[in-house]
Amino acid sequence: ARAAQSPLLARCKMGCGSSKGAQTITDDDGTLGLAGDDERAAQRSRAVSAARLAASQSTLKQAGPRKLSFLTVDPDRAHDKRIGDDLGIDSRVANAKRRLRRLRDCIDDVSALYASYSKDSAADKKGRLTLVLPELSEWVSEGAWIGAPAVGSAVGSDATRLVAIAQLVRAARAGMGEKAVAELHAARRRVAEGGIEVLLALENLVLSASVEREAAARAVRKATAARAACEEELEKARGASEARREAAVEKATAALYAAESDIFRAEDLRRKADEELQRLHGEATAEALRAAETARVEAEAKVCAGAEAVRAAYGGLAEGVARALAAQGASPAPAPRREEPSGEEPLGADGRGALEGRFAALLAQWAVARRRCDKAKARCEAFRRHGLEVAAAPRGEATRLGELASACEEERAAEELRALRLSDEERVAATAACDRAIGGLQRELGKLAARLSANCDMVSQHQKLFKKLAATEAKVKAAAKQADGGSKGDARREAALAALRERADAERAQLDASAGFIDRRAEELKAEADAGAARAVREPLAVCVR
Repeated sequence: ARAAQSPLLARCKMGCGSSKGAQTITDDDGTLGLAGDDERAAQRSRAVSAARLAASQSTLKQAGPRKLSFLTVDPDRAHDKRIGDDLGIDSRVANAKRRLRRLRDCIDDVSALYASYSKDSAADKKGRLTLVLPELSEWVSEGAWIGAPAVGSAVGSDATRLVAIAQLVRAARAGMGEKAVAELHAARRRVAEGGIEVLLALENLVLSASVEREAAARAVRKATAARAACEEELEKARGASEARREAAVEKATAALYAAESDIFRAEDLRRKADEELQRLHGEATAEALRAAETARVEAEAKVCAGAEAVRAAYGGLAEGVARALAAQGASPAPAPRREEPSGEEPLGADGRGALEGRFAALLAQWAVARRRCDKAKARCEAFRRHGLEVAAAPRGEATRLGELASACEEERAAEELRALRLSDEERVAATAACDRAIGGLQRELGKLAARLSANCDMVSQHQKLFKKLAATEAKVKAAAKQADGGSKGDARREAALAALRERADAERAQLDASAGFIDRRAEELKAEADAGAARAVREPLAVCVR
């Protein structure tokens, strides 16, 4: 199809030019001489032309961006070095080729940028590129919430909004990876196949025709020298003895006629090469420039379509985030469940068991809350390290869009691309504001986790005291039973029983003091800021969501 669109490219790929049907072959010394067999000469000539084109044409088949490394040779430089500057090609061809190459490279950079942006988001299995805090939703809904119900509902709603925003971000990046990148790839193919390839084909044809003209010129000089030698031989033959004269003259005359025939064929080849060069420098050059301009216009139209796809993705993301922030109860969080303590408990034997059961429930509640805070804090840190910098835009977006805009000659395409850019100053300011909000949330989560950890340690120590008291009371009962069954007046047993009872009283007092302290700490958590300690999480979370 491309060959049908560009006859010039078709001629180059067929190894065409003045070499087709030419009666020249390559000698051992690298020069082109004359062939006796016309068909064999034509085949070898076409093979030489095809070999000259193979290296440059193979690099033009790539569908994606060029991948160069330190050890690879840039095909553009290799082609330009092979063509050189002394072929007399119109300077507009080199200028058009340079502009199209720059446009192609800029398109490659932008398409690779958005493709990587989309791919990284899709491959983010650990959830580090978007901020989601499911631990807060679970904390609210699983009965470990320590704050007021209203605050818990607000925290759950904000966590739900973060999930919705993360889904919008992934959808926007996927749209860039599908629609925008597809349009940019189409633009790249149009630039490479419809523009650059045509210009390179023209240069290859000019090079091939120039080489053949030089070969024909050498053949003319060679045949002219051969004719002069034949004329000398003819003069010598005419002066030879009568017995040898006739045969020598006949042989020299035949050689002279052959040399003149070779001169005629070589001059005909040179004339055809000159005509081909004239056609290439005139009509073919104009045709190639028109094809390159058409390819540029069509490619920049595709670039515009890609820019519109990126803008639509960003616009849909902004609108979706605005709706998520404005929603009040569109996706309400589950009502927080919290087991309230049953009030004052008697400290008798039965009442103490109920009190310890309540403390065990508090320990479970605080341990769960601490784990949720720690995990949410870790997620915030992971997002700050891996996702925050690319939350507003991919790295280097403004620079690459600016380069592509400067490479586009259509003002509409340049304006579309410049309108997409988020300046480095704006991106840095937005990233810093978000970083401060997330940092504030991290600090509050850390503080609350530290307090909960201290409370858990305190309850654990209380449980150890309870077990210790239970063991001491068991010893008191055993000692009292032995004292009742023994003989009266056993001073040693009486003293041991008194010591055990004294130790039990001390441990009981210590346990009661610990229980009172735990109750006060629990009340402090609930009463802080009139809504529980969770308000310290709710406020920075709301800022973070905004």
